[in-house]
Amino acid sequence: MSISSTLKTKKLRGSAIRVEQTLEALEKVGSDSVVLADCCLSIKDVKLLAKHIHKNKNLTSLDLRGNQLRGEAVVILANAIREADTLRTLSMEWNSCGVFPDGIRALANAISHHKSLNNVDLRNNRIGSDGAVSIASALRTNISLLRVDLRWNGMGTSGSRSLASALDDNKTLLNLEISGNGATEESLSKIHNALSRNRLKDSASNIETSNECDKDNDQNVRSSENKIENIVEEKIDNANIKNKKILERSYKQSLSQERREIEMAIPHSLEGAILCIRTLEDRLRISRAEVREIGTKYDTEVRAH
Repeated sequence: MSISSTLKTKKLRGSAIRVEQTLEALEKVGSDSVVLADCCLSIKDVKLLAKHIHKNKNLTSLDLRGNQLRGEAVVILANAIREADTLRTLSMEWNSCGVFPDGIRALANAISHHKSLNNVDLRNNRIGSDGAVSIASALRTNISLLRVDLRWNGMGTSGSRSLASALDDNKTLLNLEISGNGATEESLSKIHNALSRNRLKDSASNIETSNECDKDNDQNVRSSENKIENIVEEKIDNANIKNKKILERSYKQSLSQERREIEMAIPHSLEGAILCIRTLEDRLRISRAEVREIGTKYDTEVRAH
């Protein structure tokens, strides 16, 4: 028996590790994915796995390839998968899910209204034409699936026709593999056209989303630019107001100083006027004396030469 389980940070592998111990280890480390491939899981193992799926609120990937799961085991797992609202990838290649009608119907029912499941691999599961009708019914209502692999399941022309018809209602599935099922050219062509329609719609949706993001980014840039401009204008206005106040204060101080000087120069009485005249006369005599002294020194220097 070979057991491997993918963990967030490490992998637990080993043919001697029991399923119960592996699941306990996965739960302890908080695994977001489980791989139990080629383990020949018993009903007891399946019940333990279903319990783990119910408890694990972060499970995104479940790989159960090569376990010959059928009937009751598939029903138990389907009920757990239906409640696993974070699961995105389910791989059940090389089992026998379609051998008993209850199993494939339960699995289809789990898929039909699942909101997070994106990828389902059901290759080589002996689904048959009746099982294909159940899967087709699930595809009509599911809006999260992007890829489904149903190769080599003996669904025949009627089963393939049911799947092709289901895609009339499914507008989200991007890839459906049905090789090895005896599908007619008409069914294959209808499936191809429906998938092309969905891919075109998906591409247009992605472009529209990208344009909306670009538009939001442009609006954010313009909003930021407007805010910066407002801040700059506010600072300029504040600076202008401050400079204006400084100039007004300086002008007033200058006028005040000039007014004081003028007031000091103008006499306010007759006595003041007489005093001012005498002061001017004294200054004039002093100036004349200084001029005569300079002239005398000049004449003396000229005679000396």
